[in-house]
Amino acid sequence: MAFSLGWIVLVCCGVIIAGEELNSTAWPCNAITPLEGVTVNALIGTWFLVETIQLLPNPNPRRCSGIILSGNTTQNLVKSGFSFPQPNGGIEFENFTLAAISPSVWDEPDVGLTTVVVDLTNSSLVLSSCFRSFEYQWTGVFGRQREMDVDQLDGIHQRLNGAEIAYVSSAVREETMHCRSSEE
Repeated sequence: MAFSLGWIVLVCCGVIIAGEELNSTAWPCNAITPLEGVTVNALIGTWFLVETIQLLPNPNPRRCSGIILSGNTTQNLVKSGFSFPQPNGGIEFENFTLAAISPSVWDEPDVGLTTVVVDLTNSSLVLSSCFRSFEYQWTGVFGRQREMDVDQLDGIHQRLNGAEIAYVSSAVREETMHCRSSEE
């Protein structure tokens, strides 16, 4: 399975779910509170990565990346990652097994990752992921469209600062001009 540093952020303590904290084995990164009231229907669909918040630089800033979430219940939620263009001009897809703890907290045992939904609107999704073995936290801002205007990103940053997401000031906008429509 391919592993990209573009999906990673270093930090340290727990995730709080409905007043209870995930143990430090499940989330050894900075303490974070998952968004409440998330429904599976609000998550379903294609999300393009428009910005990354992490300590390490993105090794593939000229790629178009994102995720496709599918399923109709928390128990059968499926995440497929995509990235293009590949050297052959095609699209690379990678499927990830999700063991959803709730609609806003997912365990990804294939890659040793716990992911938390920290912000969600009709047009944006922010996921913060903790790579357990490295205690490394990566936060991605996703949009339903390939582009997101600066005002919308500023509003997301304000909410993330309020949620105490680490390294918001290091946000790097992805070069989404390399994305192409699914009709092409």
